[in-house]
Amino acid sequence: MPEITLPISIIEGTTIALKLENKMMIYITTGPIASEQEKSVMMSLKEIIKTIAETLNIDIKHLYANKRKHEVVYARFCYYYIAKYVYQYPLKTIGDEFKKHHTTVMYGINEFEEKRSQQYKLLINYIYLLKNKFPEL
Repeated sequence: MPEITLPISIIEGTTIALKLENKMMIYITTGPIASEQEKSVMMSLKEIIKTIAETLNIDIKHLYANKRKHEVVYARFCYYYIAKYVYQYPLKTIGDEFKKHHTTVMYGINEFEEKRSQQYKLLINYIYLLKNKFPEL
């Protein structure tokens, strides 16, 4: 398959339609392209989860399980928010780590933001503890 190179200013954050020789169309949506410095600072999803679990003193197994205890649920919401807004991972990729649908991730992020604005005590404590590891929070 031939390689296609386009100027970054054209492709960043847009959808591109490519018509292949067999008349098949493929669509590619691009996101912001990370600089080399950003790539070196980027944490993997597993590193984010490990950091959250260690900082909040929650067993990683509980985060992956379908536990519904507030402590675990809000820790997951923190993971969703950090992965999306600090590291710009796609919703599907974030959800795949916990075998969750991307809409579940969206719901978690919305809950995080809503509870944060309401000064929900447990979440505010979590944010306070995580600020040392994720200052952008």
